[in-house]
Amino acid sequence: MRLLGVDLGTKRIGIAVADALGFGAYPCVTLVRARSRAEDIAAILGWAEREAVDAIVVGLPLSFQGTKNDWTLHCEKFSATLAQATPLPIILQDEFLSSQEAQADLIAAGVSRKRREAVIDQAAAVQILESYLRSR
Repeated sequence: MRLLGVDLGTKRIGIAVADALGFGAYPCVTLVRARSRAEDIAAILGWAEREAVDAIVVGLPLSFQGTKNDWTLHCEKFSATLAQATPLPIILQDEFLSSQEAQADLIAAGVSRKRREAVIDQAAAVQILESYLRSR
């Protein structure tokens, strides 16, 4: 099953894709948040169509204790709106520490600070997808 990963942020949305065999996830693009939720959803669905995915995995930011916060509720609401706009299954995946793990991976790979800023959201989306693949 081919999957699209989404790391939803306040300013940017990271997009990644997992191959059909579930062997790995790969970064695609960082989208700048649009003025409206509808535009953001259209951009995500454009990538879903472009990558011919079977499902979309959206990161769900839970706290260290596994509880919900304001951003968790925002992501749930966004995901519900996304689900209404597509027949594709929408899967919520705990994204706890995904950005920190992505940052550590990029540093370990020797990626410059400037380049890390440009790709961190994509790398976090990769972490979300890989976490989902490990949980299956």
